[in-house]
Amino acid sequence: MAQVLHSLIIFVQSVLAYFFLPLFALFIGIMIVWRKCVNIVVQIIKARDETWIMLPASATVMDFPEIQNVEDPHDMNKLSNYLLRGRRWKEGKPLWEVLLLRNKGVKSLVIFRIHHVIGDGHSILNMWDKVFTTKDARPVLQGAPVQQKRDESSLDKICSVILAPYHLVKLFRSLSMNRDKLPCIEADPEVETVCAASTEGLPMTEMKAIRAKFHVSFLPVLLAGLAGAVRQSFVTKGIKIPEKIPVLSIIPRGIHPEQNLNHGTICIILLPVGESDPVQRLKMISTSVTSYIKSSLPNFLYLIGLCEGSLPIPLVRAINKNPKDDVPLVLTNVVGPPNRCFVAGEEIARIQMGQNIPLQFSSGFAYGIAFLSYDGDTTLGAIGLEDYFPNLTIPQKIMADCINEWKVLLDANIDKHEGVSRTFAV
Repeated sequence: MAQVLHSLIIFVQSVLAYFFLPLFALFIGIMIVWRKCVNIVVQIIKARDETWIMLPASATVMDFPEIQNVEDPHDMNKLSNYLLRGRRWKEGKPLWEVLLLRNKGVKSLVIFRIHHVIGDGHSILNMWDKVFTTKDARPVLQGAPVQQKRDESSLDKICSVILAPYHLVKLFRSLSMNRDKLPCIEADPEVETVCAASTEGLPMTEMKAIRAKFHVSFLPVLLAGLAGAVRQSFVTKGIKIPEKIPVLSIIPRGIHPEQNLNHGTICIILLPVGESDPVQRLKMISTSVTSYIKSSLPNFLYLIGLCEGSLPIPLVRAINKNPKDDVPLVLTNVVGPPNRCFVAGEEIARIQMGQNIPLQFSSGFAYGIAFLSYDGDTTLGAIGLEDYFPNLTIPQKIMADCINEWKVLLDANIDKHEGVSRTFAV
């Protein structure tokens, strides 16, 4: 009976949503014209050689006395807070910069900082290719995987638009029915402090082995690690484990234009943390990711984001003044340089990545996990506000649980007759 009622509610809400489809199409058309006008104005400004600052002149030597050793997690967390919250972008200055922090412990740091408004993961890689080289002065991106164009017929595009309201209603309905919160503490909502940590992950050869072993794409493998860590956080706290927890992941959109811009979209699914078997969790996640990517949602949500980004800044600020985030988890997968990077003849031993949290206090968002590959090595990072990460112990444990989940999947036995074994229950 409950399932019939649920389907009926989705049907009624979808019918109502279709009434707004023509208005949304008109709004998209207006926004496209608006963006074209803005681009024309930008080109005119550049053609007239007026002030147009895009690139930093050179690397800036930065002194940060609070950092004594870059190998100390607490020192790196202080640096993350400064870079993400303390060091503000200045009007009329570039929205990206290269900073050099010298001789902190036995190492120095090259910090590559960029505002998300002018670039995504693909754009950052292209910038790295202009700043760093390999040991023998080759481009660092040589041998990187090439994006494959996705074939999509006109009929597919039309069906995608027609089904978009239904898929959107179904997604929002799922989120509204799965509002379980992750374990947290009571914290001062006025405090902006973030807590960031990172650790060395499994080698890419082992991560790819999991993908090949279970015949899934790479994103479900990453999400399976996060699902295991989330489940373990409930077990550790002795709290009842919910059936599902929403998670948002960044995914690419077809061929990326050769420009510095955001060209990604999002994937929102429900992590089956209530399932006790890691292998079954991976299979369920893979099915959800595949269904989502084949739906109209990736392109439709990209258009919604494009429209919001085209609005006047005061209106965007008004919309985001009191954010309400129904998705507590964010996972980012960054494909780093496939070759060792060098700058001024010195090798970059390790690359870490951090992303700012555009919130002053938690509104439902818990924490984000980032996975970065670099010449076969991987780094796992975690960042959250202090009501979920009051100290470094918690993000470090979450990352350790992610890695442990991948190890379990790597060692899992596959039964030829039943598909997979049902061992390794938590």
